[in-house]
Amino acid sequence: MSAADAVSFSLRGFRKTQNDYSGVAEVATAVWPECPTTVRELRYDDSQRDPDLIFKRIVAERDGRIIAYGVYGQPEGSLQPGRFIINACVDPDHQRRGVGTAIYDHVIDALSQHRPTALIAFTYDNQTDALGFLERRGFEVVLRRPVLRLNVQSFDQERFLPGKVVNARPAIAISALSELMPTVSDWKRRCWDLEWEIGREIPSSDTPTRPTLERYSREFEDPTFTPESWFIAHHADEWVGMSTMSTDPSTPGTFYTGITGVRRGYRRQGIATAMKLRGIDYVRARDGQIIETDNEENNPMLDLNLALGFEPVPAFLEYRKTF
Repeated sequence: MSAADAVSFSLRGFRKTQNDYSGVAEVATAVWPECPTTVRELRYDDSQRDPDLIFKRIVAERDGRIIAYGVYGQPEGSLQPGRFIINACVDPDHQRRGVGTAIYDHVIDALSQHRPTALIAFTYDNQTDALGFLERRGFEVVLRRPVLRLNVQSFDQERFLPGKVVNARPAIAISALSELMPTVSDWKRRCWDLEWEIGREIPSSDTPTRPTLERYSREFEDPTFTPESWFIAHHADEWVGMSTMSTDPSTPGTFYTGITGVRRGYRRQGIATAMKLRGIDYVRARDGQIIETDNEENNPMLDLNLALGFEPVPAFLEYRKTF
């Protein structure tokens, strides 16, 4: 970057105003247009944060307009001493002009008092400038999660008719969570237990931290939560598998898979496939177009999704710098 390329701007703390939320959402969406960020999403995420954990957001402002933002905080899903998540996002028209560097330096300086042992950052493998920015500063890839999309309207359901795939055990039933909630009083605890048992076996770069039932249950308060799109596999009274889906108002027609998995002892029996097919039927019945998911590249679920016809798009990368 030459002196002529530099721009004048100022850094300040984020304010929880409509202007700041809108500015951050606009920058994030400009950088990642395939994953639009909304003000509603930002406000909701902020309302759900653990107040006992460190979290800060800063913005870069030029002529009254937010042109970039930075974030640092403790990863709630994997709490370990000295470990922090950081992020710097710069409007494409202001990249390569010193803004990202200024935000990064500010974040590093702010974190110094907390004596970090590791910094974690995320990006996609098609963001070449971001990859270079991180690698020049000593970050290395520790996890790769291919992102996959399925066009449900062209999905070849004939390949998965009875007799063409391994069928789920006859004694296994698959129900929408909405069908179980009226008669299962402890459905929140069952979801909490099942998702933890399944999730902790998903390949990860860190040891996961289990949320309390109270914090986990806040997920059901999200306006986008739809129990009709959570599918539970159950054997008699035992819940043995789950596949969850959600939507985002900013991407109409697209549905997002959260977690799909089956308890040990019930695997390799077609249950995960059956839950996935139930989800595809759900989306097609609502005139949805796309299902998006992602899997760590060594997760067997990736092979299942590819077999179903999901196609890869830019992969999600986790970078880490250790001290």
